[in-house]
Amino acid sequence: MIKSIDESAKYDTSIKSFSNQEMKLSKSLNLNTQIETLLEVVQKLSLAKDLETIMLIVRRAARKLTGADGATFVLSDGEQCHYADEDAIAPLWKGKRFPMKICISGWVMEHRQPAIIEDIYADPRIPADAYRPTFVKSLAMVPIRTSSPIGAIGTYWAEPYLPTEEQVNLLKALADSTSVAMENIQLHSELKQGQKETSTQIEITRKLMEANRNLEQTLAELHHRNEEMRWLKELSSTLQTCLYIEEAYKLIAQYVSKLLPDVAGVLYLMHPSRNYLESMISWGEPLSEEKIIKPDECLALRRGSIYKTKDSKHDLVCEHYQPNKNSCSYSCIPLFAQSDIIGLLFLEHKNNEGQTSEETNKEKDQDILISMLAEQIALGLSNIKLRETLRNLSFRDALTGLYNRRYLEETLEREISRCARKSTTLALLMIDIDHFKQFNDKFGHEAGDIVIQSLGNVLRNFARKDDIACRYGGEEFIFVMPEIELKTALQRAQALHEAVSKLHCRYGSEALTQITISVGLAMYPLHADNMHDLIAASDTALYQAKNSGRNKTVQYKKVKDD
Repeated sequence: MIKSIDESAKYDTSIKSFSNQEMKLSKSLNLNTQIETLLEVVQKLSLAKDLETIMLIVRRAARKLTGADGATFVLSDGEQCHYADEDAIAPLWKGKRFPMKICISGWVMEHRQPAIIEDIYADPRIPADAYRPTFVKSLAMVPIRTSSPIGAIGTYWAEPYLPTEEQVNLLKALADSTSVAMENIQLHSELKQGQKETSTQIEITRKLMEANRNLEQTLAELHHRNEEMRWLKELSSTLQTCLYIEEAYKLIAQYVSKLLPDVAGVLYLMHPSRNYLESMISWGEPLSEEKIIKPDECLALRRGSIYKTKDSKHDLVCEHYQPNKNSCSYSCIPLFAQSDIIGLLFLEHKNNEGQTSEETNKEKDQDILISMLAEQIALGLSNIKLRETLRNLSFRDALTGLYNRRYLEETLEREISRCARKSTTLALLMIDIDHFKQFNDKFGHEAGDIVIQSLGNVLRNFARKDDIACRYGGEEFIFVMPEIELKTALQRAQALHEAVSKLHCRYGSEALTQITISVGLAMYPLHADNMHDLIAASDTALYQAKNSGRNKTVQYKKVKDD
């Protein structure tokens, strides 16, 4: 039986010198820091030589890991709960004993499970009279060793508070490590008692080695969790550097493969029409991969929450999943951004038949990791889409969708410099809609907008990969063609006239007048050697085209007063 605090001779004076100020918790600790703290605690516990040291380490760690205002270390003492030690902002019950049947720590040890209570006065398991003199409003308590509890760790808050799932898991991990450390001390004590029987000594040694292996395993698991958190943080920060959403697909596949090495998957994104989702990338060679799925074909999208099968051959499966003889379990995780579904993460798991309890626990941990991963992916993709939208708003004309004047001025200078380095030419077309004012006067400004939009569509479809189509202002457009000869530029301008001549615009039930355009052509470096002079030359050529009858292309020619 482990000695109680009251029976302990003296605390090590060096242990008492710890300052209480060092144990105050900043409640903004992130999970990475908490796991690192837990790793340090586990290492300290592995070196502890007595129960007093264990209790000192644990009561301080419990507060630091959960942000609690108080913590207690409770020992099972027959039919009573012995509150052996505490660390709190005000006195609690240190040194007192309470019957197991009326104490929440007794309930935790009897039922071998945690107790999470947000309001202690609303829970019938709490002896209210014992709590009224204290600051406690909320508590969380976990058993030390679930198979046959030997005690409990309690954490308390002065204000109503509901601990997070991560905090409870950290508290449970602390309790498991405490159990191992206490068993170590007990085994060391038994060895020190000098038991003579060889068989007994061998058994004690075996238990000690097993306890150490368990401690090493716990440490390894915590290291692995820390690595997972590091990868998640790295994924989040790397996604923030992506300029375009296409860059993110390969990045997501790489990190999901790292975090879930035994899982294959597909990333789907919702089409702007919201009528279907499209496969963007896959990894791990999934057995089932539909390129296009409809929202109503996925149970996860219907429910708005994760849907997971244990056995795809017998469980209810989504319509987009086609089971076969090699089918395994799968998960569908909706990707939410601002309460809106932007995509779907489809994951195929390895065959999980005949799982051990340890593998089942690992699967539960993996489910938590998958949820966190989906949140990071959804947030990252949403931010990239938002940045793309803002970038398009700054560089695109709202009416036509073509580039605007600001983009032209930034890009044309660069294109001219590139042509200069390569000793090639560049053509610039200044385009104006003939008699545009008549559309506004006769049919109204909405009809004028239709005409501008229609010409914008023609220019967008007419542009080559390296061409730049911009709305310059009003009914004027600029069309830049890098690395093109004068003769070819004139041919393309004529082809543009022909494309415009095929436009037939309507405003409501009325057919609008046939659209024609006048075009001024200027070449770099033939007519100008810088951006401003090149635009001015094409503008001059445009006015020459208008003055000579419109609906034509005129090459820039110097005039006397130019």
